[in-house]
Amino acid sequence: MVLARVWLLLGYYQQLKSLQLRFTQKRDNVRPVKTGQHHFIIFILLFILLPVITMTTVGCKKSSISSEGGHVLVQIPNSNNGNYEMQVVELTTIRDLTHLYGDAARFYVEPSFFNNEVTGENPNLRLMKTKDDVYVALDSLSLQLLALYYQFEKLMVLDQALGVKTTNVWPQKVAVNARIISNEEFKENNAAYSSAFNVFLFVPYTNPDLPLMVNVGVVGHEHFHSLFDKMVIAPLGQKFPTSAEKDFYHYVLMRGVNEGLADVWGWVVSGDNDFVGRSLPSERKARRLDSKERSLYTRAELRGNLQQLPLKNGTAVAYLLGARLARSIVGVQELRKSKTQKSDIQIRMEIANALIKTLPEIKKLIESKYQVPEKKSEEAVLDK
Repeated sequence: MVLARVWLLLGYYQQLKSLQLRFTQKRDNVRPVKTGQHHFIIFILLFILLPVITMTTVGCKKSSISSEGGHVLVQIPNSNNGNYEMQVVELTTIRDLTHLYGDAARFYVEPSFFNNEVTGENPNLRLMKTKDDVYVALDSLSLQLLALYYQFEKLMVLDQALGVKTTNVWPQKVAVNARIISNEEFKENNAAYSSAFNVFLFVPYTNPDLPLMVNVGVVGHEHFHSLFDKMVIAPLGQKFPTSAEKDFYHYVLMRGVNEGLADVWGWVVSGDNDFVGRSLPSERKARRLDSKERSLYTRAELRGNLQQLPLKNGTAVAYLLGARLARSIVGVQELRKSKTQKSDIQIRMEIANALIKTLPEIKKLIESKYQVPEKKSEEAVLDK
C-alpha cells in the first residue's frame, strides 16, 4: 500500500513540476521557478503518512475544503505585465472551493449546449492545503481553473469600478474543455465569448505554451466582447451588421472595431503587449501591440481589399484591422506615459474608462447613420 501511494504521489509531483516549469519557462520575459528535491521529499513523507493523517485531521480538512467559502489563499500562475510566475493570491468570493463556485464564475466541464442553455459537470478540484493555509492544485486542470476564477474576480471588481458591473450577469458562466466542431474538426487552442449562450468558451489547449485559461490578456479580451455585445450589438438588434453575406464591408469594419478594442482591453487588464503571442506564437507578429505598424486603413483601402476577397476571408481582415486599431490606441498611451507623471496603472484605468464611455457612442453612431442594405449581395453593398 505504501509503495502504491508513493507511486501515485510521484505522478502528481512530476505533473505539478512540469506544469510549474511550463508556466514559468524562460520564454521572452518569463522567469523560471526552481523546484528543489526537498519539495519531493516533503511530498513523499506526507503521502506515506496519509493514512495516519486521515484518521486524525484530514477527515475534517476534506470536509472543510468542500465547504470552504469566503476568503481562501491559493497558489496559481499569475502575470505581472506579462511575466508569469507562481504566486499566492486570495480568492474573496468563493462559496464552494472543491467545485469552484462563487460570485465571480461558475464552471461547466466538457459542456453540452441545448436551447440556449449550457450544462455540464461541475469541476472537482484536486487540492492540498499547506501549513500556511494555502491551497495548492495537484493537477493541471485544477491549477488552470483556480487561475481563471481569480481573473474573473478581478474583472468583476474592474466592472464595478467602471460602473458596468450590472451590464453582465454574475457569476459568469464559463465552459472549459468545450468540444466544438468547426469544418468537421474539433476546435483546439481557442477561447471565445458566445452571446447566444452568454458563456465564455475554452476549447482544449494543446500547445506547449501558456494555456489560454491562465492568460490574463486573453481572458480580458473575451470579457470585453461580452460588454460590447450587451452595450452595442444586443441593443441594436437587426440594425447591427452581423452578416457578411448581407453587408460585407460594414460586417468586417465593426468586427474589426470589436476585436481591436478587445485587444486594448486585454492590454488594460494585463499590461502585456504580447498577450496573444504567449499562448498562440503563430499570431505573435500579426497581433503584437508594440509593433510599429500602426497606420489605420482608410475607407478606400478597406473597400479595395475586401473587393478582392471571398466572404470567408472577412474575419481574417477584421483581425488585421483590429490589430492596427489596438496598436494605435496603445501607442498613444505609451507616448502619454513618457510625457506625464502618471503610472502605468493610472493610464490603463483611464483607457478602460474611455472605452466604456465610447461604447454607447458607437451604438448611437450606428443607430443614426447605418442603413441595413435591402439587397443581400456583396456587390450591392461594396459599390455604394
